[in-house]
Amino acid sequence: MRAVVFNVTINDREAAESELRDQLVPWASQTPGFVTGYWTIKDNTGLTMIMCESEDAANHMSEQVRSAVPGAVTPENVEVRAVAATPDPLRIASGRHRTPHPCRSAAARCRTQFVADNDNR
Repeated sequence: MRAVVFNVTINDREAAESELRDQLVPWASQTPGFVTGYWTIKDNTGLTMIMCESEDAANHMSEQVRSAVPGAVTPENVEVRAVAATPDPLRIASGRHRTPHPCRSAAARCRTQFVADNDNR
């Protein structure tokens, strides 16, 4: 799994949040290889992490993201990173996500991934 990570400067917060919900999230979630995404805001900056199934899907997404970013924000940088570990989705669903993950000490052997569920993508 790979993550597309990008930072933006928010020029108009209200417009940015509207464009995020109405344009960027639907675009990303319909892009082949999309797994899940996280869009965060702090002051006048945004940080996004979009998880993709493969390096090819992440590279494709990263090439298109600058043109897909809404006009109310200015993209600063985009990069593709390897995902080192993810929590076990069964632990999250059961509410036991605050306990240490069993492979924390052996992250290289960890093979868990998020499983897409009915998450309003």
